[in-house]
Parts: sequence; structure tokens; C-alpha cells
Amino acid sequence: STASHSIFWWAVIIADGTPAGVGRLFVRWAVIWIPLVASIGVVALAMKQSVLSTAAVVLLFWAGATVYAALHPNRGLHDHAARTWVVRR
Repeated sequence: STASHSIFWWAVIIADGTPAGVGRLFVRWAVIWIPLVASIGVVALAMKQSVLSTAAVVLLFWAGATVYAALHPNRGLHDHAARTWVVRR
């Protein structure tokens, strides 16, 4: 699991209750971070702005998703894609 999962005593499991493997954890990570990084690049190119200022705008929208994910850790798109569940240890 990730450092944040360890801090909050969460574990990522699959349907049978065993810990998720590295492959599934990578899928969870990719579903979250690849669209974020890609959207920053696309918006920066479209607006012809610096990547730093564009990242600030995109991260503002991403913060809403982060708050939702913190309040409902089992209900994210990344968990549906990786077929995982976040549980309290």
C-alpha cells in the first residue's frame, strides 16, 4: 500500500479479502495520476500558458476529487477500474 494508506490504517484488498498486488496498485495509481498529468499538459498547450500556472488551475479542480476520495475511499473510479476496495486495518 501507499504511505497515506499506512498513516490512516487503510489496506487495499481484492474481492477475496487478500491484499492487492503491485499490478492492481499500479492500475489504481495510473487511473488517478495519468489523467491529471495529461490534462495539465493539454490545457497548458491550449492556453499557451506556462505549465506551472496551468497546473495550479487544474489542481484546484482536482482538489475536489481529493476531498471526495478522502471522505469515501471505497467509491473512486480507480477502485472500480482496479477491482479493489479500501478497508480499515
